[in-house]
Amino acid sequence: MKLVMPLLLSGIEYLVDFMGELLLVERHQINLGESPRHFHVVTKRFAVHKLNLEEKRSFECKDFGDYAIFLGTSCPLVVNSQLFPGCKRNSIYFTDFRIKLHPELYGCDDIGVYDFARDAIEPYYPPGIFHPFAEPPIWLTPNVNKL
Repeated sequence: MKLVMPLLLSGIEYLVDFMGELLLVERHQINLGESPRHFHVVTKRFAVHKLNLEEKRSFECKDFGDYAIFLGTSCPLVVNSQLFPGCKRNSIYFTDFRIKLHPELYGCDDIGVYDFARDAIEPYYPPGIFHPFAEPPIWLTPNVNKL
């Protein structure tokens, strides 16, 4: 039996407007595929850095309070979790944006909620509910001014 180290992927980054401050969110993934050319990518964790463009520095951010960040195939979204029952504070909701690489093999299975306090990922869908060949969900932007 041959053990193969999973291929670490980097460079998946999002710029997020967080209450007027700029965050750089890094998505750390590994390739569980059979080779570096055969992708079955799974997210393992996130790192968030608050950018200070004037000083050309960044600071690691481990807690963003009652807010949640949504990442998908369009613009990132930040919401106050207190305004949306069931939305988890200090978390990142993410979808699988690589479904187009090998949908026949893996479908859309890299979807979840990253909890910063526990440094853990929970599945977004309960086991057995989500079909692996379905398209990834989209995040609908609420009009928080009307709440």
